[in-house]
Amino acid sequence: MIKQIYLLTLCAIFSLTAGAKTELNPVKPSPKHKEESQLLVQLVDRLHYKPKKLDDAFSQEILDKFISTL
Repeated sequence: MIKQIYLLTLCAIFSLTAGAKTELNPVKPSPKHKEESQLLVQLVDRLHYKPKKLDDAFSQEILDKFISTL
């Protein structure tokens, strides 16, 4: 019985999507998109990573966070 319901559901989904529009229009970026992309890359480059000194204090901090997570 469950297999029949599953099969009917799949058939209904396929029949509903068979008539869906399949034509896709390509996206054409504007010059503004190029500027925005470059700005985004610069922001991520500057702000995403914060350089830290790799020393014993940093290692202890990471180990403490790891143990508390466990």
